[in-house]
This record gives sequence, C-alpha cells and structure tokens, in this order.
Amino acid sequence: MMTCKQAATLLHSGEAQTLGLWRRLHLRLHLSMCGPCARLHRQLEQMRQAALRLRATFAEESSRDHGAAMAGRILDKLRNAPPNGESTP
Repeated sequence: MMTCKQAATLLHSGEAQTLGLWRRLHLRLHLSMCGPCARLHRQLEQMRQAALRLRATFAEESSRDHGAAMAGRILDKLRNAPPNGESTP
C-alpha cells in the first residue's frame, strides 16, 4: 500500500502523469481511500489549471501587444512613404 508521503511526493513532483500502470493504480487506490491526499490532488490540479489559464492569458496579451506594435510600424512606414509609390534610393 502506498503511504501518504509517497503519494504527496508523486503529486507534488508532477510524476503522477508519467507513472507506469501499477504505480498509477496504487496512487489511484490510495487517493480513493485517503481524503487528505485526494484533497491535495484536487488542489494541485486546480492550481495547475489556473496556471495554464494564466499562461494562456499572458500569451494572448503578448500576442496582442506584438500585433499592436507591428501595426504601429506599418503605419509609420506608410506615413513616411513617398507619394505615388515612388521608391527612395
């Protein structure tokens, strides 16, 4: 039987997703019988989901900022372009 310390170590390390079949079954059995470890598992999963949402938000904002900067550069080039499409040396 897996101990609480072993289960907590696996859950905190993130190794639970890469366990072999028997270790994963032992962990699931332990989580089904141990309320505190099951609660820890839920809390860690909620934190992981929140971190993923935060990461997606930052990526979206970064992309938006990058797009705004690119649009600004394009507008600057258009403003500074010679009239009638003439090229400058």
